[in-house]
Amino acid sequence: MSAPSPIETPARRKIKWSLIGAFVVGTVTVVGTLAQTWSIFFPNSAAPADPTRPAGPAGVTATAGPAPASAAAVSATSAAPTSGVYLSDLTPALGKGRLISLPDGLPPMSHAIATRCPANTTMDNKVEISYERPRTAKRLTATLRAFQDPTPVNQLVQLMVFPDPQDRKPGSADEGPSSTVQATIDSPATVSAKVDDAYYVRLLIQCNKPGTIVVLADALLTP
Repeated sequence: MSAPSPIETPARRKIKWSLIGAFVVGTVTVVGTLAQTWSIFFPNSAAPADPTRPAGPAGVTATAGPAPASAAAVSATSAAPTSGVYLSDLTPALGKGRLISLPDGLPPMSHAIATRCPANTTMDNKVEISYERPRTAKRLTATLRAFQDPTPVNQLVQLMVFPDPQDRKPGSADEGPSSTVQATIDSPATVSAKVDDAYYVRLLIQCNKPGTIVVLADALLTP
């Protein structure tokens, strides 16, 4: 029969448990130190790789690329503005007093200049307006329109475009080669006149009858 284990005194039991606690704390400290040291020398094994994220070349940080341009932005930048100069933005060298504002009740028209048909008297049988041509302009395009209410019978409006050289004063009888179009109240006409050899772009308007509003819409000088 074996002898019974001696009963530990409180003082001895306290010393034993203190030694066990110190051993456990020391072991945890050593393990933590080893883990930190391992992560320093072997960084790639410190954390598992994300299987959903592709690996890139070493030393390269992945950055997000620019967002694709919206369709509206592409459309806004791809549409180039019309080059040229509108007659409505120029000051006439001759005939400024014959220009009038567009009367109320006419349909909207962009970059328009307007005048009235002459009185068809001896002293007033034509309307003439001349502009100094911008040096880069080579062609004049415009839409000739006529308005009158009530509509007169057999009213005809004629526009002649003269590319006058510098030595030919605006309004002189010596006229250069012209481009001519005619319009009625119900039928506008489009003119496209070559003016690259001109110093003045000269507009001459004549009508069968007086009183009609004559409009040149989108009158544009282009290179």
